[in-house]
This record gives sequence, C-alpha cells and structure tokens, in this order.
Amino acid sequence: MGIILLIALPTLYLVLSGVGIWYFVKKAPDIRKRNLMIGLFIVSFVAVALQTPTVTKKTSSAQSETKQTVTSTSSTTSTTDTSSSIEEAKRIEDEKKAKEKAEEERIAKEKAANELQEKGEALVKQLEESQDANQVKSAKETVNQIENNDKKTELIDRIGAVESLISQKEEEKRIAREAEIKAQQQDRTVYVAKNGQAKVYWYNKDRMPSNTNKANVVEMTEADAIAAGKTPSKKE
Repeated sequence: MGIILLIALPTLYLVLSGVGIWYFVKKAPDIRKRNLMIGLFIVSFVAVALQTPTVTKKTSSAQSETKQTVTSTSSTTSTTDTSSSIEEAKRIEDEKKAKEKAEEERIAKEKAANELQEKGEALVKQLEESQDANQVKSAKETVNQIENNDKKTELIDRIGAVESLISQKEEEKRIAREAEIKAQQQDRTVYVAKNGQAKVYWYNKDRMPSNTNKANVVEMTEADAIAAGKTPSKKE
C-alpha cells in the first residue's frame, strides 16, 4: 500500500500540473500561475523519475522474497514428503524381509520335522524286520522327538508290539534252554564219592581229588544227583 501511494502522489501532481499549464495558457491566461504549474510539473516529473527505480527495486525485492519463501516452503514440503516416502519404503522393505525370514524358518522347521519323522519310520521298520532288542533304545529316542502326535503314537505302538515279540521269543528261548539242560541232566552221568553220600558230584572221575577212594565212587545221572540235593563240584 505504501509503495502504491509513493508512486501515485507524484504522478497525480504531474498530471494536475500538466492540466494546469494547459488551462492557464489556453483557457484563462495567467503567466504567474502558468509558471507555478510549470515548476510543479518539473518537480513532479523529477520525483516520479527518481522514485520509479527505487519502487521497482523494492517491488522486485518483495517479489524475490515472496518467491524465496514459496520456494523454501515448497522445498521443505518436498523434503518432508521425500523423507516420509523413504521411511515408508524402508518399513515396507523391513516387513518384507521379516516375512521372508519367517517363511524360511517355517520351511526349514517343517523340513527338519519331516526328516525326523522319516528317520523314525525307517528305524521302526528296521526294528520290526530285525527284532533286535539292541535297536529298541535308539528307535524310541528318535520317535519321541517327532512333533506329529498321531505319527508318534503310531510308531510307539509298533515299537511296543516288537518289544512284546522280543520278550516272547526270549521267554521261549529260556524255556527251551531249561528243557535242554533238563534233558542233558537226564542222560549225563556224574560221579559221587563215599558210596554216593558226598554232597557234590563230578562230571569227570579223573578230576576228582587224588585221595578219593575210587572204589567207593558211585555213578548216577545228574538228574538223580540233583534230586538227592547234591551240587556240582566247584573244584572241577
């Protein structure tokens, strides 16, 4: 507003003085007033001429400042937007990496679980084929680590069935050994000193003590000796 008034007043005086010169020359001739108007015209003209560069400079300066302010504001806004975009992009990238890592861990865990299950299945199958009691422990240790409860239960039941078969076979072997020993006792001849009154018996007469009276040694089956309460000699 101040700049407009600064320009308008000298210009107004310049116009009015020009009109006054024309009036006092053509309409109402008056030399004194004409000269006064001429002087005012010259002063106004000089004032306008001097003020124009200053006003132009101030206007340019104001426009420049306005432009700089707008540019600065735009630059700040642009910087803020750019920073927000970078942060958003970084957040999205971090989330993507986290999801990828979680997926990799899930796949690795699932693969390890499947491999463990396959190993347990193989060990149980091998145990079923061999029915070896020495393989039971390792099979159980592997199966107990399986996460799939249904599969774990199935394999444990199969191991239990094999253990039952192993126990049954061992019992059958024990019975067979006892029967074999009993049969041998029925047929094996043993020697008892002191006319059969000694508390121990010998399998070989020649291994009896040197002071044994061989004439008093009695022969009998081992079953009869055991039935009589005698035991094998520990010195033989």
